[in-house]
Order: sequence, then structure tokens, then C-alpha cells
Amino acid sequence: MMSRPTLAALAVIACLSTGPAWSQSYPVRPITLVVPFAAGGPTDVVARALSVPMAKALGQTVVVENKTGAGGTVAAGIVARAAPDGYTFLIHHNGMATAPALYRKLPYNPLTDFEYVSQVVDVPMTLVARKDLPAKNLPELLTYLKAQGDKINLAHAGLGAVSHLCGMVFPPGGGGGHDHRALPGHRPGDGRAVGRAGGPAV
Repeated sequence: MMSRPTLAALAVIACLSTGPAWSQSYPVRPITLVVPFAAGGPTDVVARALSVPMAKALGQTVVVENKTGAGGTVAAGIVARAAPDGYTFLIHHNGMATAPALYRKLPYNPLTDFEYVSQVVDVPMTLVARKDLPAKNLPELLTYLKAQGDKINLAHAGLGAVSHLCGMVFPPGGGGGHDHRALPGHRPGDGRAVGRAGGPAV
């Protein structure tokens, strides 16, 4: 079941320098593209699709690494601590902008520790449920959520992830009271929602 598209911009972020690494010989070794979420999820899919033309254009291998945890802040911290030589990039979504409001202390400064390179893609947010869910469209789903209350499980990619934040404001006007289930990435969430365990799931 698809909701109205919501902007979830994916930005490629890099630790860069203006030193010798940016001579005409760059790059001279493989580049690492760090993904903050589980393999098979939307951010990972975009990263792997991006790595192919990126490698072709740069003439070097682009290695995709998944570093999950804490709504993407673990991966961001790893990249912030990486050598500022242009060989470590982070691909993230708008969770990069919301993290300072969600965490008392971050292992990085999102404004000064990164050089923001480019927006890659706009991603619509969708709702997916089991085929036997009684609701077949958005108005029916809103009615169903209000009637079921906390009997509904809403799977998301983790506390602070965009899917979690969207779930916090859904349905519009409140009244759903669904139980949030943080799972290790979007792909594991897909299986849990479709499965029978844990009651009705969205």
C-alpha cells in the first residue's frame, strides 16, 4: 500500500581534503562507500547502483560497506573519523539532518566534519502490509488503525531512521497508537510484516 510520496533525499557525503590526494593521479586505490543501513535496504540498493558508474568514471573499484546501528550515526561516525583523503564516502538520507535533534551527543559534527557532495535521488516512502490486511486503500487503513490501536506492529529500520520518524507522524492527526518494532534494516522489516508472527503488521 503506497502513501503519498514523501521526500527522503539521499546525499553522498565525503571526508575530503585539498591536499595531494586531489592531484591528477586521484584515485590511485579503491574507494569505500559506507552505507548506514542493512544490505538489501533502499539506501544499500542505491549505493550499489551508484557504485558501478562511479567506479567506471573514476577508474577504480568502489567497495560498498554496510555499517549499521543507531539510525545511521554509527556509519557517520566512522566516516567522520576516516582520513580526509577522498577515499571514504558516506551515502545517507535525511536522517543526517535529523540526528542532532534525536541524539544528545553525536560522535561527529554534521555541519563541520563532512563535505556534502551531491543529492543522488528522491525516494518515496511507502506502506507495505500483508495481503490479508482488511484495509485495501489509505482511507480504509486509517480507519483500521484507529480501530486496532496498539494491536498493530509497524516495522522500521531502527530508532531515528526515516522510516521510524515517518511512522511517528502516521496516521495524520494521530490516533493509531501502533507498536513500533525496530528491526535491523528495511529488508528484515519486509519479511516480518509479511509473516504471521506478532499480530497484524504494516
